[in-house]
Amino acid sequence: MKDDELVRIYYIQDDTGKKYVQNFRIIEWNMDKLMEFWYDKDEEKIKEYRHLIMLNLTKEELEELSKEDREVRKYMEEIEKVNQDPRFREYMTKEEDQKKIYNTQISKAYNSGISMGISEGISKGEREKSIEIAKKLLNKLSVNEISEYTGLTKEEIESL
Repeated sequence: MKDDELVRIYYIQDDTGKKYVQNFRIIEWNMDKLMEFWYDKDEEKIKEYRHLIMLNLTKEELEELSKEDREVRKYMEEIEKVNQDPRFREYMTKEEDQKKIYNTQISKAYNSGISMGISEGISKGEREKSIEIAKKLLNKLSVNEISEYTGLTKEEIESL
């Protein structure tokens, strides 16, 4: 989206412009541009786009906007109701949310570490088994043949 564009509409279509779903659109609003109306105190534009501008305001700015607009005041009242509702407030505190995010990250790292450990263990076990087999074959086959069957290098076999 260009800096000066206010809205952009996307459709699901092929490269010829044929729309696959006629009634599906993605609408992208340039919130930076909308907030310029707010910061420039462009009352006409604020009134026209208040339903979007208010989504990006602080509580204090919303209170300022709601003094002159019933719809915004109603929105503010609904937000206050939700914020006072114990079921909503007790759902998850900021600390609980951060703890869950942290635990998820730790869990991913832990599981990744376990996977790496398992892979390393399997590799080590396979190598030890190859060495064991190579030792048994030393008097029966050539170094080249043992290397081919076990995957060990000639140097490793000769050092046995």
